[in-house]
Amino acid sequence: MRMKLFNNSMLCFFVSQIFFLSCASIHIESNESGFQKKERFSNSYAVRFSGWKYQADTMKSVNEILLKNGIEIDFKSENSIEIVLEELNSGSGALRTLNAIATILSRTIIPFYNRVDYRITYRIFIKEKLYSTCAYELTNREFFGILLLPLTPFLWPPSRQSDLILESVQKYTTECL
Repeated sequence: MRMKLFNNSMLCFFVSQIFFLSCASIHIESNESGFQKKERFSNSYAVRFSGWKYQADTMKSVNEILLKNGIEIDFKSENSIEIVLEELNSGSGALRTLNAIATILSRTIIPFYNRVDYRITYRIFIKEKLYSTCAYELTNREFFGILLLPLTPFLWPPSRQSDLILESVQKYTTECL
């Protein structure tokens, strides 16, 4: 009696994992908007995050970049930096539905394309009054499909999103602040 190497449930699990892991992300350079360069009022700020529900690790990295660029984080300071992350409208629902149908019918040979736009806004408040603001619009393009499996380790979407956000923080500390 020969033992089967794979049974049907193991094969289904293996195939579903390959489809899940075969995605890649390409990010677009950020564009500045609402740029108001003013002289730095202080080096010590309380940092407040808004809209960062799923980016706890990225928030830690943001704080590290701020510290590295000379911003002291003091939660008792009357001066504050508010960092707001918003996900913008990601495009036509009908087009995404057609793309999803094509991806499913082709068994992911035709990749699913998802464009995610973000706006990250930095606001400085001095004694609770708005002192300056700077915003960046970020675009992350995600592709899901079996042909993208070789790119997955290098272009994993969540890590690319974090990289894009951290690049905007670096730009902010050198260009706007």
